[in-house]
Amino acid sequence: MTPKTFIVVGAITMASLVAAAGAGRPVFHPTEEGGAAVFPGLVDTIDSIARLTIRSPEGSLTIERSGSGWSLKERDGYPVDGAIVRTVIVEMVRAVLLEPKTAKPERHALLDLVAPDDPAVPKGRGRELTVQDTSGTTLAALVIGKHRSDLGGTGGEEEGIYVRRPGENQTWLARTGLFPATKPGGWVNPSVVAIDSARVARVTFRPSDGPSFTVNQPPAPALSDNAPVDEGAVRRVLALLSGVTLDDVRKGNAIPLGAAKPPRVEVSTRDGLVVTLTVHEHDKATWIAVSAQGTGGLKAEADTINDRTGGWLYRIPAHTAATLRTRREDLLRKEADEDAS
Repeated sequence: MTPKTFIVVGAITMASLVAAAGAGRPVFHPTEEGGAAVFPGLVDTIDSIARLTIRSPEGSLTIERSGSGWSLKERDGYPVDGAIVRTVIVEMVRAVLLEPKTAKPERHALLDLVAPDDPAVPKGRGRELTVQDTSGTTLAALVIGKHRSDLGGTGGEEEGIYVRRPGENQTWLARTGLFPATKPGGWVNPSVVAIDSARVARVTFRPSDGPSFTVNQPPAPALSDNAPVDEGAVRRVLALLSGVTLDDVRKGNAIPLGAAKPPRVEVSTRDGLVVTLTVHEHDKATWIAVSAQGTGGLKAEADTINDRTGGWLYRIPAHTAATLRTRREDLLRKEADEDAS
């Protein structure tokens, strides 16, 4: 390692340690002695990195530098978690080649090192990572194959991957945690909104057809008519916003919305914040729009939620979608439960 590289790597080390402390991410470890760098010279061009492209059997993702942050091109410029980008870049810099493996193209598939668009081998399972600057010049490129977690190591760096440089037949086992996500959810902050269930006062369901109904937090009756309820079902409803996460995200105008009067679910907190989830169905999945209202001291919290979620639609996991589709009868205690009590 040259003196210049050592200084640059040291600077990255300090920055990464600070970032990792705040984001709970793996810290940076300098390139290990005795192994050639997978990306020689990349450390000298880190500041020029403007775009990362990951191509896989699941499609293509492009992470672009956007102002002071990063965004996901294929998801209408949705903000990317900068800590994830830093981790990927750090793992690229510290990656070293441990030992050569097969150089026979017909054996690349065994290590998942066939590029996804290889015309000679259909349905390649490799992940092709390309790093470019603002002019489109490629700074680094690699086909990433199977992951290993049994390499050992004195510093605890037990992860490794099989790799191949595009256009080369030689494959390698490399020591690094570099395994970039191939789905949008792996690059963005997955949290849409998070409000502890203890803070919730009531949840109101406004279906597109049929009457609205409200689920109340104890000690108030769960339902307005004091009907006997399934307490587990009530708890699930009151905990709806305890951790709403996304599976995918798009701009609101990127998805055709059918229902003229989509169902809504309003979550009201004890201190007066109201968060509304508007529910849409598209392509056999459930998407939500999120908005918030608050006055006085809660206006700032509502503004923060709206600034982050305004104009976006979030595809949510099936269990969250099921809670949003709760019917009043789903909350009632079953006869068998009453007989057992």
